Amino acid sequence: MVKMETWLVYGLIAAFAFGVNAIIYKFGLRNGIDPFFAGFIFSLGVSMVFLAAMIFKKSATSLTFNDGSLVFFAGVIWAIGFLAVTLGFAQNFNVSKIAIVYSSNVIVTVLLSIVLLKELSSGADFLRVAVGMAFVVAGVVVTSLK
Repeated sequence: MVKMETWLVYGLIAAFAFGVNAIIYKFGLRNGIDPFFAGFIFSLGVSMVFLAAMIFKKSATSLTFNDGSLVFFAGVIWAIGFLAVTLGFAQNFNVSKIAIVYSSNVIVTVLLSIVLLKELSSGADFLRVAVGMAFVVAGVVVTSLK
């Protein structure tokens, strides 16, 4: 039996969860709920999952102001992106098209991880990631065509 690396398992779980989430969320918005209120309810669900995980793990953590500020800012940035998706779903745009476009966030993430985090030091790793990013760009372009 082939053993998958842990990072790949996490990535596949996230891909499945985010994919199912988009469908469920659009169903939730179909009867005209205010998109801002829907986002608030959504954030309560997110908070409940993380609270349950913290309780289950029974972890205590020390938090510096700098680390806490960065994590908070990351949440604000994520919320802005999610708000854009929410507004698109509320206006009945196609989930199948929006999902491909917002999945292009991988391009931003990879570029910033190379520049700011100094990741992908190997030329072979960079080439594989560059080819993958090219497919993402191609998907966005094809989806955007009329």
